[in-house]
Amino acid sequence: MTRLPGKLLLAVAVLSGCILMASLVFAGSTGKIKGVVTDKATGEPIPGASVQILGTKQGAMTDS
Repeated sequence: MTRLPGKLLLAVAVLSGCILMASLVFAGSTGKIKGVVTDKATGEPIPGASVQILGTKQGAMTDS
């Protein structure tokens, strides 16, 4: 059995760690939130309203 040099072993370990971390970053990036944003007074839908998920920096604009 051959031994890998220390620097090569370190490089393989770092690369493996980066790949693992990248997969964790994208693990929860799928899904859908669906609803209607309406004016409280009139009940009319509000196109172009800015919606943000509390506690995150994720959000979007509503469509028509």
